[in-house]
Amino acid sequence: KSDTHLVKVGMEIPDCPGSITQALSVIAGWNVNLISVFSKVKICYQTMYLELVMDIGKSDKSAEQIKDALPQIIDGLNGIFTLKEFSELN
Repeated sequence: KSDTHLVKVGMEIPDCPGSITQALSVIAGWNVNLISVFSKVKICYQTMYLELVMDIGKSDKSAEQIKDALPQIIDGLNGIFTLKEFSELN
């Protein structure tokens, strides 16, 4: 679709209950469509990698605004959350 705007986000998050929910709650209010959500444990009970592919075409935020806001917002979450990748796919 012409209004589709895909971005890929990769972040390290704690490997503990609720971490994925915390990370996804950050973007929940931005009117994005999650196309893919993939998680992989890096160090058991310590760190996992969360990869998201999102369509931000209907969001009120641009890719640049999301890229700038994510690190600041996830830094305030419970645990160590680190943005590792942000790229536009189209």
